[in-house]
Formats: sequence, C-alpha cells, structure tokens
Amino acid sequence: MNRLWLALISRLLLCPALLIGAFVRGSSPEEPDQQMLSEQKHFIECLACVYSPAFWISYIDALYFHPKNEAQAQQVENMKAARSKYLVLTNQEARYALTAKLFAASGINEAWQKKILLPYSATNQNLTPTLDKSVWVVPSYKLLQARAGGDALIQDGASTYFVMNFGRGVDDAASTNAVLIRRGEDLCRR
Repeated sequence: MNRLWLALISRLLLCPALLIGAFVRGSSPEEPDQQMLSEQKHFIECLACVYSPAFWISYIDALYFHPKNEAQAQQVENMKAARSKYLVLTNQEARYALTAKLFAASGINEAWQKKILLPYSATNQNLTPTLDKSVWVVPSYKLLQARAGGDALIQDGASTYFVMNFGRGVDDAASTNAVLIRRGEDLCRR
C-alpha cells in the first residue's frame, strides 16, 4: 500500500505549477488578482507538504494524517499561522473546493481521493482523516524476536515492546522508523 500511496501523492508533489494553472483556467472568466494567486500558490504548497507520505500513517487499510515528530508538528503550525494571514482565500469552503479541484486535476483515482480528502463539513475543519490514537515513532530499534503472525518483540534503547501485527519489521534490515499505534492492547510495554 505504501508504494501505491507514494505514486499517487507524487502526482501532487511533482507538478504544483500545472495544478495552479489548471485551477486558474477553470475559475471565473476574469483574471484573479495578484493577492488571490499568491494565496492560492501558498495554499497549494501547503497541500503538497501535508500530503507528503512523511506525514501519513497507513493503519488497518486506511490512511491517516499524523505528524510523527516535533519538527513536523511545528511545520504544520507554521503553515496554519501563515494561512491565518490570508486576505482573500479565507473561506473554508473555497479552500476545500480548491483542494478537491487539485486532486481531480492530479489524476488520482476517485476512490483514493475519497480516502484522503474528507467530505466538506462546517463542523469538521480538517481536510484529511486524522488518527486519534496514541502513536509512538521509534527512530531505531533492535528486533529481538519475530513471532508467528507478524508479531514481534523489539527493543528501543532501554524499552522493550511486544508489537502485534508488526509484519514489516521482520523484513526491515535497517530497523528504523517504526510507527507503533496503540489499538486496545496491541502495543504493550514490558
């Protein structure tokens, strides 16, 4: 699923200028003013950043937006602060429409568009599905024992974890960047 995700999102990351042009050509007959173009460009750059695979977690056949470290969280906050200074592109519905139009212009399959862009709602200000579970990012670990069914015992410095469904960890020779998500008792500290 990660390869497919990377291929889909790379379409957004590789051609922001083309996507800006597609949006502007499809907008009203009069030329948008310089402020609107500037804000649209910034907003699209923000989208290219947050739709980078580095900010997403695949969990139970769904994708969730979740900054994995303090630097990513700060980057998201900086983008929010910059967007709060918009003078023209201030309407949430207009931002959503721009995002949906960009996704359609990118060629991303409609089913994937629905997975990564939540339906517009006045009560939900997030464009992306978010993960509301405890998440740990383990920058490096040692695989102590692989168990049947993809379970594993891993060690991160002084901490040891039993992780259920850690199938990718068994094949990961680098043993880096494990994302552990608490689901019931799936992740247990020992």
